[in-house]
Amino acid sequence: MNPLATSHVSGFRDRQTARPKVRRREGLPKYLYFLIIAGYACLLPREFTVSIAGANLPPYRLMLVLSLPFIVQSFQSGAVRVRPFDAVVVLAALWFPIALANTATMRDVFIVGGSQGIDYPLSYLLGRASIRHYRDVGKFFRAIIPGLAVIALILAAEAISGQMILRPLAAQITGQAPPVLYERERFGLLRAIGPFPHPILAGLFMATILPFAWYVFRRPAYRALGLGIAFCAVFTVSSAAVIAAAISAAAITLNWLKRETRLPVWPLATFGASAIALFIELASGNGLLNFLLRNFTLDSGSAFYRRLIWEYAGAEALSHPLFGIGLRDWERLPWMVESIDSYWLLLATRYGMPLPAMIMVLMVGAIAITLRQSRGRSRYERDVASAFAIAIASMIVAGFTVFIWENMTCWLLLLCGMAVSLGMDRTHRARRVKRPKLRPAFDPPMADRIS
Repeated sequence: MNPLATSHVSGFRDRQTARPKVRRREGLPKYLYFLIIAGYACLLPREFTVSIAGANLPPYRLMLVLSLPFIVQSFQSGAVRVRPFDAVVVLAALWFPIALANTATMRDVFIVGGSQGIDYPLSYLLGRASIRHYRDVGKFFRAIIPGLAVIALILAAEAISGQMILRPLAAQITGQAPPVLYERERFGLLRAIGPFPHPILAGLFMATILPFAWYVFRRPAYRALGLGIAFCAVFTVSSAAVIAAAISAAAITLNWLKRETRLPVWPLATFGASAIALFIELASGNGLLNFLLRNFTLDSGSAFYRRLIWEYAGAEALSHPLFGIGLRDWERLPWMVESIDSYWLLLATRYGMPLPAMIMVLMVGAIAITLRQSRGRSRYERDVASAFAIAIASMIVAGFTVFIWENMTCWLLLLCGMAVSLGMDRTHRARRVKRPKLRPAFDPPMADRIS
């Protein structure tokens, strides 16, 4: 064989088999710092509230206020562009004081309307300003997973020991009186509360981690830890948390079936669910809602009570559709308490129907644009979009049976803002790139190649 050709082919093989050095994992971008701290602030109890000039700032709200310069700078610099959904959430935030100005005192307008005017827009806009690419989502959740793991362990310890741990400890640290907590048992377990105002919120928060644990974490160790954190929602013994987790698990399963079988799984599932719902509505005698409340809640008494809430509070919402009834008491049976255990119903009753309509548009829109924009991208990016869609959709459904407030509101709006940012990202679409074939610098003569 021609020695020149041999040396040439050897050199070509060396160049072909050479591999570029594996690039180390990129560091944490500075624009994620505020989002990560806000995520941890959502895991702190209200006992760490700071009072400034008479205004109470729980940890998450204080973090939102401190992040305002970063949010403004992100939009002014052009790093994040203003989109129509941003106007929706700002208008929803303004509706709180507008509605209260027509139904309540000016003190309520400033205190209640002002607090909601901070929580809703700043939570959403912080999510918008902090997420610039799909890989940022994984970095964010890897950064907060230690805090989530600690809260999960605390929930398990509270439920099994039958004693609240975190919030009484926080009250001792801050020198406050012991908090009055919701302490009830179900199935032999204390309904754990962790850093949240109510066990329901603790369960919902943990349930939202399920789709992110499955889709965002690629390493088996991270995924197992995330799934374990999501599982700890059971220690709140909350029907809403179980429903939210079940919705997430069902959606993940349907996505897997769609990917494996290439069948129209979602249309078939929607048709099947609609057919079953129609059959139950016609055959049960009491209607679909009563059937679901009676058979798919952990406490039938609680389910019956929620039906009464919808009956009486719903009548108030229909009687005052524009601005609601404000903060006054609502008409109900004498033995019923004041709380309205439905996020959507309470917003409509207190502030009028335009407010829940705007928030619903925001949440549904975040799901739609995120899934639409993920088409044609890599599998990981499509999975990240699915995680946001599933988490937000589960909260929409859960909102019909429970009220969402304080740090859970911040978390939900953060997710919506992050999802909208991904939905507005029109760069880095996956494309099929034709790789040029590597060829030698010159071709040896045919006779030499044959020899």
